[in-house]
Amino acid sequence: MRPTIRYCATPAGRVAYSTSGAGPALLLDSGWVSHLRGQLELFSFGDFAGRLAERFTVIRYDKPGCGLSDRDGIDLSFDGQVAAALAVADAVGAVRFRLFGASQGGQIAAAIAARHPERVAALVLYGMCANGSDLAPAEIRDSVVALVRAHWGLGLKALAGAFVTGPTADDMAAFTRFQRASASAAVAARLLEVYYHTDIKGLLPAIRARTA
Repeated sequence: MRPTIRYCATPAGRVAYSTSGAGPALLLDSGWVSHLRGQLELFSFGDFAGRLAERFTVIRYDKPGCGLSDRDGIDLSFDGQVAAALAVADAVGAVRFRLFGASQGGQIAAAIAARHPERVAALVLYGMCANGSDLAPAEIRDSVVALVRAHWGLGLKALAGAFVTGPTADDMAAFTRFQRASASAAVAARLLEVYYHTDIKGLLPAIRARTA
């Protein structure tokens, strides 16, 4: 089922979003790069989102520069991404909401929960790292970013193991098509760079929402 796509203005650029299901609002950030339509066809994500929609109003969005969101005149900084997520919640009238953040999206979700406790009812984090520099030594992080920026295809192959367990050739092909549709090499590299250089450990004690 193709999601209905809507758009809203955010401080970081115009963002595409969609909602599905009914119930308490759940803002979902699946991490690094995304494509609202393509993501539903990737592995089991469509089933995952569908199950969530049985209990919640699931709010998904593409970061500025990604998927169906605007690609030009965008702010890819961490604070820009936080502002974009909050603007999406405002656009759907979600004054208070649950948050699900995976990978880089976990940093964004945790920052929102810490900075805006009055808005966050519960928080779920998956596969995230509070300090991106803990993911790998600096020389490896720099090499991965440079590889993604210089050769998107090879960069995807280098990172595939972090996203797909034991990928087959067909899995790799599907993953590569999805990621290339989700962002340009420059945007993907910049978002990865932001993740690697963001440290939210100092914000974690301020989180008051129920967290899993």
